[in-house]
Amino acid sequence: PKGFTYAKLSVTGQIMGDGMFTPGRFDGMGAFPGPGGRIILVRNHEVGPNHPEVAYERGKAPKGAYNPMAAGGTTTLLLSADGMTLERDFMSLAGTDRNCAGGTTPWG
Repeated sequence: PKGFTYAKLSVTGQIMGDGMFTPGRFDGMGAFPGPGGRIILVRNHEVGPNHPEVAYERGKAPKGAYNPMAAGGTTTLLLSADGMTLERDFMSLAGTDRNCAGGTTPWG
């Protein structure tokens, strides 16, 4: 609609700040207040066992992954206060399959 604007913040397969690839299958997400008025966006990825667009090769998960054979999880994006500029992105949860929905909880 008139006056609507958007910014492409990340794309499946691009390298994030932590060296991982941005996984595909973007799903639910939640936005939280960040430092200095920035926005923290935690994004879920509905990655299943046979999905090719993953952050890392199955079996080569980062240290601390819930299940090293699973290649799903969440990514976190630190955005400018206006939400139009990506300042940082990284894998924030690794080693899950088919995270469903996502988002914030009523209790914060």
